[in-house]
Amino acid sequence: MLRALCCGLIIAAVSLGQANFDVQGPVCTGTPPSPCGASGDAEGISWNGNMGQYNGTVLHPCFDTASGAGMPVSGPQYLRVICANTGNGLIPQGGPIPAGYGSQDVYVPIPAGATLVSFSWDFYENDFGGGTFNDACSIDVIGACGGASLAQYVYADGYTAYVGMTSAGCEPGVAVEIAPAGPQVVSNAVLPAGSLYLRLRAANGGDNGYNGTLAVDNVTFGFGAVPCSLNFTSPNGPGSIKVDHTPCPQLAGAVYFMAFTFAPGAYPNGWWFGLDISLVDLINWYNMGYPFTGSLDGTGAASFGPTGPGFLPSGFQFWSVSTQWAPGFANFLLAYPPKTYTIP
Repeated sequence: MLRALCCGLIIAAVSLGQANFDVQGPVCTGTPPSPCGASGDAEGISWNGNMGQYNGTVLHPCFDTASGAGMPVSGPQYLRVICANTGNGLIPQGGPIPAGYGSQDVYVPIPAGATLVSFSWDFYENDFGGGTFNDACSIDVIGACGGASLAQYVYADGYTAYVGMTSAGCEPGVAVEIAPAGPQVVSNAVLPAGSLYLRLRAANGGDNGYNGTLAVDNVTFGFGAVPCSLNFTSPNGPGSIKVDHTPCPQLAGAVYFMAFTFAPGAYPNGWWFGLDISLVDLINWYNMGYPFTGSLDGTGAASFGPTGPGFLPSGFQFWSVSTQWAPGFANFLLAYPPKTYTIP
């Protein structure tokens, strides 16, 4: 299960990619091309083709100018993704939206080389309060059309705290929005390796009527160094080693698992987050416990060492990756970029 809230402020980054939905139209009736990956939109966005409904009116994703709740946050327009349900499925409290659910999905392409993403979002509800008609939204990154989530940045549903709002613009019948009032912001979230699309998903629970809406604006991609990482140094000279998980505040209190190999194989394209390792070896590293598994402190950091000189042979090279998990290894959160290091 991928349940990700990622971390990070960039050390130095320049925002070069953006989707603010201001060049699409016409308002309320213009819609992205379908299916996922289809061309034709000025900002490259596409849609899976699933339709929502409100009191018999069929609704596709489209662009609006005023939500009555603070959207848009940049420029004259924002994107509305309508909760859909093609099979009358149900969504459990707190999610996740089940695999294969007939949600309405919009895909924003991620520029090559992007390391971070920021955006504003809000969730407007009609069937608020959860229960059988539990509507939900999520914002994730995926590595291919139809692919599984690589990281999740947003999840909200009918059980999430809400405040009242007034229906406005193209959106019919809205009664509440996710609390606090106004758009929420995800800032400089780390993009996992292999990220191809930012997926904006809205799902209707129990029926396909009286739908909620996921509102999104000002999607901005950043390019630069990511501070949340695994680093190796040898401060005590030849044969010594120090291992650092650099501070990553949004992962404070999480747990980590480091795995190692001693031959590159397909690195950095191995199956385990870039590492080319057998399943048996992966399990063995996990079973060894500390320092290969451990907890991140209140700053999201952890260290091992430094060891004394001669702890490892000079010239010894290894390949490693660290994954971050919810306490108890209950849910996967994030994989740091894989690393190779040679002992001096």
